[in-house]
Amino acid sequence: MRFRVFVLTLGVTVAAALPVSAAGRATPPDEAIGYWTAERVQGAQPRDVVLDVARGPVQPRPKPDKPGNKPDPGDGTDGTDGTGSTIVTGAPWPDTPGDPIDDLVGKVLFTLGTSDYVCSASTIAPSSGSRWVVMTAGHCTWDDTATLATNWVFVPDYETVRDFGCSKAGGSLGTSGGSCYAATSLHPHLGWTAPGDNYLADVAFARMADSRPGQKDVPDTALPVLRTQSAIGAEVTALGYPAAKKYSGSDLIHCLGTAVAGPSPYSDNPGLACDMTGGSSGGPWYSYTDGNKVLEATSLNSFGLRGYNGYMFGPAFDDGAAAALASASG
Repeated sequence: MRFRVFVLTLGVTVAAALPVSAAGRATPPDEAIGYWTAERVQGAQPRDVVLDVARGPVQPRPKPDKPGNKPDPGDGTDGTDGTGSTIVTGAPWPDTPGDPIDDLVGKVLFTLGTSDYVCSASTIAPSSGSRWVVMTAGHCTWDDTATLATNWVFVPDYETVRDFGCSKAGGSLGTSGGSCYAATSLHPHLGWTAPGDNYLADVAFARMADSRPGQKDVPDTALPVLRTQSAIGAEVTALGYPAAKKYSGSDLIHCLGTAVAGPSPYSDNPGLACDMTGGSSGGPWYSYTDGNKVLEATSLNSFGLRGYNGYMFGPAFDDGAAAALASASG
């Protein structure tokens, strides 16, 4: 498993405007889809992030230790957190007839520089209009050399039946669920594209070239909406396609629990007891928090943290996230 290494500084990150031309470019759809042969899909690496403040470059995640300040997930014998709330730290999403989640969540394939990567992503309600918009992590669209991803393709309801590729070249085959869909433009949070690594802003949106499939099964009114309030304290379900260690990358995995504040200096980032591995970055965190049973996207899988093995941390959706969604929706 390849880990993209970032060292977070303690300075304050100041958002800078992303040039309109950079946010508006994407590989032409036919070219992007044709790029992803089965061989390239198999060679794509998870674009994972593990952060460290004091120890320099980070190696693959260490064995669990006891750094303190960690929320107590219970003793693991009753599946609760000690208060009676159920927790799931990594299990296949139940295959339930009529469940819209499979249609909403999928894999993202993309290229940064000369390297091919894989992340997770999900459909989200546009802030206006009826465009198909997909949400993922900022680091799955834009890298630290100020480069926008190319060949960006979303595969909803990913479940490989044989060697999978979007391109028909080389005998590539489809999946038992969705197909490959290309973006026409990518819209990362402006705080993410600013100098420095602002993981509070690690979110981006893609405007898709096609109309959204499955509208009969999942109408627009049932799409998750962006919640620009902290996920800390909310019960969340995190989803993604982890592809390392015990996970194959072919199954939709979920975690369930109450989001907690990260340790300093990440106290504004929500954290969740979750053992999903590389490939899950960008997968959504869902909650029902407004009392009206409207499914809300409250954060997403963003980074791991040294000393907090078995925990996932996410960005805090804010007005900048809403602005990026509006840009993708326009």
